[in-house]
Amino acid sequence: AAIAANGGIAPPADFGHWQEGTQSTIYGTFTRQEAALDPIITSGTRKLVTTLDAAGLDDIGWDVADPGLLPGDYNFDGTVNAADYTVWRDSLKTGAVVGSYAGWKANFGSTASGQLTQSVTTAGVPEPAAVLVCCVAMLALISQRRRLC
Repeated sequence: AAIAANGGIAPPADFGHWQEGTQSTIYGTFTRQEAALDPIITSGTRKLVTTLDAAGLDDIGWDVADPGLLPGDYNFDGTVNAADYTVWRDSLKTGAVVGSYAGWKANFGSTASGQLTQSVTTAGVPEPAAVLVCCVAMLALISQRRRLC
């Protein structure tokens, strides 16, 4: 499975890890990253399981589940929204393009459960009477202020 995931070539390995710097795609996406099962990780970084990592685990007998990723969810938070567009747009600058604009656009508003979410949320606006009550309460507190001797 690892050979197939690596384009038909045996992936380079060292002492139970993929060789440092071995690249693959994040499992279930087209986004490239260094394999998670290589021997080095930079402090403070996050590596996701790659297609090569999943294939290697499959080769040694692990059952690897389909990630069930949501197309267009480029920040992996379970919702396709403006934050995913930002990730996609920023990836264009680095040359490590994640997915496509069309994939984001087609799934905008979707969640991992498959339901569409409301893209614009509305907040309640206080009633004018509530503002008046708050002003009266503040005046009452100010007039009742006690002086310390």
